[in-house]
Amino acid sequence: MAYQRLIIGDIHGCWDELQALLDKAGLGEEAEIIALGDIVDRGPSSDRVFEFFSTHPQARSLKGNHESKHLKASEGKTKPALSQLITRYQLGEERYPKALAYFATLPHYLELPEAILVHGMVEPGKPLEDQKPEILMGSLSGQRYMFTQYSRPWYELYQGEKPLIVGHMDYSGKAQPFNWQDRVFGIDTDCCRGGALTGILLPEFRIISVPSRGDHWSYVARAHKDLISEACRIKELSWDRAKDLLEQWTSSSSEEEVPHPLLDEVRDLVEQGEYMLQVLYRYLTATCDNIIQQLRAETDFDHLSQREQGQQFAKRIGQTSLASLLHLARKGKLSLDVLRQNFPRPTQVIRIVRDLQDRGRLPKNLLDLRPED
Repeated sequence: MAYQRLIIGDIHGCWDELQALLDKAGLGEEAEIIALGDIVDRGPSSDRVFEFFSTHPQARSLKGNHESKHLKASEGKTKPALSQLITRYQLGEERYPKALAYFATLPHYLELPEAILVHGMVEPGKPLEDQKPEILMGSLSGQRYMFTQYSRPWYELYQGEKPLIVGHMDYSGKAQPFNWQDRVFGIDTDCCRGGALTGILLPEFRIISVPSRGDHWSYVARAHKDLISEACRIKELSWDRAKDLLEQWTSSSSEEEVPHPLLDEVRDLVEQGEYMLQVLYRYLTATCDNIIQQLRAETDFDHLSQREQGQQFAKRIGQTSLASLLHLARKGKLSLDVLRQNFPRPTQVIRIVRDLQDRGRLPKNLLDLRPED
């Protein structure tokens, strides 16, 4: 039998599904088990998954953005988000330092004979050793950089000599493995939210999956009501209120004061909301430009009166809910501030962009549409 490796997508503390996937794979004793990162957080058994990968002689993991979050919080560079607080509780205070030490040893990428492994993305045209860690891990800043630097989905630009296997997000949007021209394989299938846990067997590149046993993250979050008593109200926060809370929770002069457990949740909401505004602004301006180009090609558009241009433009865009914003773009009056006024809450613009993606108007890989936890 050929030497096998099992590459596994984001496990997120889903121990039962991990065991089911290993059973389905039917690995030999010599086979290697490699997780693409994000082995902890959100699921019910982060402690058991951590113990498996930190002690099993044939198992190892990459560093995902969630392992990075634990390390940054321990170094005082950020505050732990809700899922990190829950994982720390699951591990216990005695084991948590051991987990941090293990996370610090994890690599950002692995190059195997058959494929290259990263948790998040790669920037086209750059060797692995020169890649930015935030891009390899798929952090929010890495996603923002890729979106602003490249107009096409990053995986369409990948030209590496070996196939690339990644996790981090469900590129299919349907909890299904993603395959771009047999060059890029995305195997995060949202197990912690009720999707599936997926792996790839090498060297055959045979994809196997097992169904999730439930929406673990919703259950785990509800089970820790002491930490999320205010979480249900986060989605109703306005831009101003969210920023006021951030200022209030970060302005304490006491270094010993325990940080508010929802600080990172609100910070991520604001950061992703601001980023979504940029996504929506780019979409609206590009759509407006395309419509005007079409009208110029089909009619004597530039010689029409402003009223006639507006009528032609309105007829072309139809009854879309974004019609008023497209008209503002046509008049050169659209801005991020205008969008912020039209969508008073960050969750509103996030919902709009999610809807655009669901209808195929935006590339699936632009960003993770959920505020990270």
